[in-house]
Amino acid sequence: MRKFNFIFVALLAMMVILTGCTPRASSPTAGASGERILNLSTLAPLTTVDPHNTVNIQDRMVHRQIFEPLFRQDEATGGYQPQLATSYTVSPDGLVYTFIIRQGVRFHNGDPLTIRDIEFSYERAMENPRSRAYLAGIIGMRAEGNDRFILTLDGPNAALLLNLGYVPIVNEREVREQGDDFGTILTLAGTGPFFFTHLVHDVGWNLEAFSDYYLGEAAIKYIQYRPIVDVTAGLIAFEAGALDWLIAPIANWDALVANPRFNTEIAHQNHITYVAINHMNSPLGDDNLRKAIAYAIDKEATNLASFNGMALTADFMVPSDRNRGAPSEGIIYNFDLQRAR
Repeated sequence: MRKFNFIFVALLAMMVILTGCTPRASSPTAGASGERILNLSTLAPLTTVDPHNTVNIQDRMVHRQIFEPLFRQDEATGGYQPQLATSYTVSPDGLVYTFIIRQGVRFHNGDPLTIRDIEFSYERAMENPRSRAYLAGIIGMRAEGNDRFILTLDGPNAALLLNLGYVPIVNEREVREQGDDFGTILTLAGTGPFFFTHLVHDVGWNLEAFSDYYLGEAAIKYIQYRPIVDVTAGLIAFEAGALDWLIAPIANWDALVANPRFNTEIAHQNHITYVAINHMNSPLGDDNLRKAIAYAIDKEATNLASFNGMALTADFMVPSDRNRGAPSEGIIYNFDLQRAR
């Protein structure tokens, strides 16, 4: 059996985040030109610019500013934000989803968004082992007019919208023209509020606000990303003013909260930390033994040891308040040594 913690991730902020995200606090640094610049870091170098060819969370943090899906989960509310689609309907049997595609959207290269770009993106993602699972169960795609995109499934799938949020739409022409280089060089294949202007994967990358963004040009004009792998080094850079926003180390959280120079916030995140047991070809294949292990795990003690008590304990692998169709009832294995014995 598995036991998991439902985490609250500690977020540290000094400024407005990005277009479409929750405002945090004061304005970012002004550059020499007087334009607004946001200095950010990631915990790893950027491995690829191709949003279909990665499962790396650090890559995705950057990609979210460049590329957009039809819908994206809003972790603050548990609902879904319309992006390249404005609405959707589901057939009574749950097998057919009809999406109304947003009009007037342009890619960073100036091309208008078309339903063919959506079909191309999904076909491409289905061919990549890093992204095909998000589109599992889709057996048909077709356009209806210029603004309706229809997906047909082989069975009802409550996680479809959540999964589609991990498959951004790219510009077919741009991707085909770049060929094998796509993902390794600057690209204008996205529709998001920012586009790349400088790219050195293991050194840093710069973004600029897209003036033709369908929700209006972002107030922050430039973003400068630098990978800082060491958490302590990132904290030092933040405290020195070299970074404007940071995912804070839990061990330093209390000190940061107490510092009046900083604005701090704890944000609910759709993330589970869990213990996985390999039950294949081992004594752990015994159901009762796994149940005993589950009862013997003290989740509250684990929370204190791992997250300074800042997490929530979870009863199920998928939180029902964040994901439609996730279980909210069933057998719950809480700490109970007597039952474990």
